[in-house]
Amino acid sequence: MKVPFSYFPGPFYNEKDTISKVEAPWYETSHSNYFSEDIMGMAVTEDRQLLFDTFYKEWEKEGKPAGKKWLSRFLQLYHWMDGVHVTGTAEAVEYIQFHAAAPWNAGDRLQFIYEHPEHFSRKITLQQMIKEAKPKLRIHYKLKLSHNS
Repeated sequence: MKVPFSYFPGPFYNEKDTISKVEAPWYETSHSNYFSEDIMGMAVTEDRQLLFDTFYKEWEKEGKPAGKKWLSRFLQLYHWMDGVHVTGTAEAVEYIQFHAAAPWNAGDRLQFIYEHPEHFSRKITLQQMIKEAKPKLRIHYKLKLSHNS
């Protein structure tokens, strides 16, 4: 499947990229396509607790990594918690920038990460944003504490 124009320019895709079909969303099975659920128009779950718990459980299980995969998942988490798809990479930054549960200075920090998401300093910034977002999202959406939170 061809990647829509709204997902580039940016750190994830270029004009010639395509993605393979995925059978299940990121919170059910791991895959390497960025935003494939959004591009394919896959149904967004209404279970915010599942999204939140799965995101943080997997992030911690993988050793709190950063990079493009976790940047795309972080952007998806904010959108999917509100029941909407990521429609493009520029839109995703703007959406989080003005979100009530956004980490401090989210827009500028995400732009910094977008420049080179695999660079060491960008990974540290993303890791910090993911940590900062956890209590903000939990409070904003009135989520329960889980055993691994």
